[in-house]
Amino acid sequence: MIDALLGEPHDSSMAQVHSLGREALPSGVDDHELLVGVSQARGRGVMWFTDEKGSFSSVGESGRENEIVYLLVGYPYGFPGNAEVPLDVIRQSLKEFVLSGGVRPSVIKWVPHEFR
Repeated sequence: MIDALLGEPHDSSMAQVHSLGREALPSGVDDHELLVGVSQARGRGVMWFTDEKGSFSSVGESGRENEIVYLLVGYPYGFPGNAEVPLDVIRQSLKEFVLSGGVRPSVIKWVPHEFR
């Protein structure tokens, strides 16, 4: 999936992921969501996770001061400048998410983050 995203244009630099290992809410809506964004130019990516415990974005070791924007089918999602992590961490985190049945990956450091 990450390789496929890296080949997409910037307006499709994110994917929305849900685990089939988690029960949906009574309304039929998933009780969680994982957004994965990648930048081929920077060799880095971002993650955002939400469930009943809150919404969180990834945190990298260092970062830019300005907001970083990734696009999901053309819709912009802004992340703090320090949200990007190396692509190998993105890959490892996505595998952990899938293999754990949709648990927030422990490989990444997370901070609370609500989109406006």
